[in-house]
Amino acid sequence: MPAPLVPHGSWNPQPIRRGRPPPYRGASFRLPAQTTRTAYDRSGDHNVSTHQADRPETRVHTVAEYRRRRLFTAVQGFIKERLADPRLCPAVIAAAHHISTRSLHRLFRSQGCTVSSCIRLQRLDRARRDLADPQLAGRTIQAIAAAWGFPRASDFTRSFRATYGTPPQNFRDRALCDLLTGSDAPCQSLA
Repeated sequence: MPAPLVPHGSWNPQPIRRGRPPPYRGASFRLPAQTTRTAYDRSGDHNVSTHQADRPETRVHTVAEYRRRRLFTAVQGFIKERLADPRLCPAVIAAAHHISTRSLHRLFRSQGCTVSSCIRLQRLDRARRDLADPQLAGRTIQAIAAAWGFPRASDFTRSFRATYGTPPQNFRDRALCDLLTGSDAPCQSLA
């Protein structure tokens, strides 16, 4: 009996291979590198380095690495969208992306950071921007901290000081003074 046929592409049916994995499993995706090399070969411009295509940042080695990068990008977008939510935590992020918390931590560890530190640093950066914004000078520091997911002002102050080397009140005074005077000259206390 002949082997059953399965369409391969749209015009040429191929027999099913029994006992072997499909030919695409574990394939190496080097599309950016191949495209760059092909463009180089066709252009005849020999001033462009042929090794440009082999830079690590332009190569995607495996399907798994491509998926890991795509997942990391999706998780980063999810975090940015929900940064102000104080309930944002690794368990919520993992559940939203249908992965385990262990897989989420492994994903961030492969990027050289932790989930919690990534969230905390982004929240602190947004709060720092708000503290330096003269249009928000009427809002209290506690209100700004709460708006970016820090329900306790003491936790916010401790994290802010550890990250930026100054308490939030001093940072705000300095930023607003710099805006008012237009220079980095020493300011008198605004209080």
